[in-house]
Amino acid sequence: MNFRSCRYFLTVCDAGSISAAAKRLYISQQSLSQHIRHMERELGVQLFHRDKPLSLTEAGECVRRTAETVLSAMDEMDRTLASIRAAAPGEVVLGMLDYGTPEFVPALVEAFLQKEQNGMIRTRQIRPGEDIPADTRLLISAREMGAGYVSEQLFSDKLVVGVTDGLLRRQYGGDWQRRRQRLERGELGALEGCPFIRPPQNTPLYDLTERAVASSGFIPAYLPIAGDMSTLGQLCIDGKGAMITFLGNARRTHGAPPCYPIAAFPDPLPAAYICYRAGEVLSPPAQKFLELSRRFLGRYNEA
Repeated sequence: MNFRSCRYFLTVCDAGSISAAAKRLYISQQSLSQHIRHMERELGVQLFHRDKPLSLTEAGECVRRTAETVLSAMDEMDRTLASIRAAAPGEVVLGMLDYGTPEFVPALVEAFLQKEQNGMIRTRQIRPGEDIPADTRLLISAREMGAGYVSEQLFSDKLVVGVTDGLLRRQYGGDWQRRRQRLERGELGALEGCPFIRPPQNTPLYDLTERAVASSGFIPAYLPIAGDMSTLGQLCIDGKGAMITFLGNARRTHGAPPCYPIAAFPDPLPAAYICYRAGEVLSPPAQKFLELSRRFLGRYNEA
């Protein structure tokens, strides 16, 4: 076992499921499942009972206690050495702005870890208004960060509205197909009276949603719910409400509902940036991650 294995294992213990842990770690569920199975083969024991939520076996409890001790010692060492270095050797601290779980990050992280066998990614969610920690040298953002930062656009995407046929039928009855035809022409106003899911505040999608509905001349019936983008997106998939999002995000989301253009935004918009402090010399691992993101996301956006 290594430090990455300890962190992955404890995240699964805390989250209670592979899928929830994978979202926290910004890696795919398949990759995390394979990692846990490799640990079990390496240790020669079963770590989890395969029920829901996952529960630890007796051997798993032993491994958890040891992993907690190891990572606690590692964290203490990090704090002691904080004045000497900003991050562990080979580690990249990646800050997340504006997002819950950016849908493109797991594949990017996996690509980096495959190329850098001794590399490690530590992700940090930075909420609106929070200071950016000194050790967070790279940031994924949906908007330019402004003065003091270099913001490199990774890709652009088209703004669309997603809504299930089932919701259209329930909401508009026999008129639902005519409403869908209007949506296909880019008429967002066809969803007047339909339940809407509002993106998290202080994010670019929130602002874009407000602009889109204002240009369409109607007031959406927003549902009284809040959550991160992953949670809200699932509500849209489940047919609870319509939601404005980026087309690429919808295409790469399993089970995504039909998506329709928005006439007020016919052209692609900047959808993601990677940012770093102007004039700062990045560590070799961070520089490699930056270079990989430039190449990888250019291809990923075309997929």
